[in-house]
Amino acid sequence: MGEFYETIRGDLVKQMQNSIGELRKMMGLSGQAISRILGVTRQTVNNLESGKTPMTAMHYIAYAALLDDYISRHPNDVLAIRLIFRRCNMATNIVGKSSQDMLDGQGISYLRQWFACFPSEDDQRLMEVSEAERFLILARQYKIFIHFDSLMEEGCDDFFKRFAPWLQKENNSMIVSFRVLEALQKLSVSNNEQEKEKAERALQFCTEWKNRGRIDIRGEIDDIDMESIYFSIFPRFKNKYRLLLIAQKENLRQDILNLNTENHLKGFPIIAGYLTVDGGFVIDD
Repeated sequence: MGEFYETIRGDLVKQMQNSIGELRKMMGLSGQAISRILGVTRQTVNNLESGKTPMTAMHYIAYAALLDDYISRHPNDVLAIRLIFRRCNMATNIVGKSSQDMLDGQGISYLRQWFACFPSEDDQRLMEVSEAERFLILARQYKIFIHFDSLMEEGCDDFFKRFAPWLQKENNSMIVSFRVLEALQKLSVSNNEQEKEKAERALQFCTEWKNRGRIDIRGEIDDIDMESIYFSIFPRFKNKYRLLLIAQKENLRQDILNLNTENHLKGFPIIAGYLTVDGGFVIDD
C-alpha cells in the first residue's frame, strides 16, 4: 500500500511540473516574481519549467500553496487552472473528459491533495467516531456520490441539513450524476402519486442545494445509465480519490464495495452507505 501512495504523489509532482509554465503566465507572474515568492533562484524556476531540474516534493508543496492562495483570491479561475492541468498532461490522461468532469467538484486545494496521498488513520476511524467527526472526515477527504434512491429517501433533507455545514466548511459538494437527475425528472411525471411526490421533493432538494453550492450536477447527456456510471468511474479513479457512494439499494452498494477486492484495482478503499428515515447515515461494514 505504501508503494501506491508513493506512486500517486509522484504523479502529482509530474503533473505540477508539466503545468507550472502555463500556470505562471495565467496568474500574470514573471519568473522573477515566482522566484521571490518560492524563495528560489530565477534559474531554478527556469529549470523547473523546462524540465531540466526534476521537481521535488518541497517544490510541489510551494507551488501548491501558491496556487491555493491564488484560487482563494480568484475563485472564478478554477476552471482555467483545471484546463491547464488537463492540456499540459494530456499525454498521461487515460480517461475521457466527461469521466474526469464527474470528479471535478467546485472545491479544490492542491496542498490538501498532496496530504491526502499518505496513509490515514481516518479511513479506519469512520466507524468509531462521532457523527460530527465522521462528517468532517468525509467532507474533507472524499468525493461523495449520492444515488437517486437516497435523494428520494424521507430522511435525506434532515441528513443534508446536518452534513451541509461541513461541506461548506471544507468547500466540498456532493455529486449527483446527470442520469440521476434525469431519472428523478421522469418519476416526477409518474402516474404513481407516491413516487411522483418523492421525486418532486428530491428535485426541489437538488435545486436548493445546488444553488447553495453544496450539490454539483455532473455528467453529459450521452452518459451511460445511472448505475453503470459508478462502475465506470469508481474503478478508474479509486487510485486518485477517496470515493463514497450513498445509495439505498443494498446490491448496488455491495457491488461497488466488491471493487475493493479486485487485485488489479489499486488505490484508496471505496466506502458506501445509506440513509435512514430519520436522517441518519450508516456506513457499510
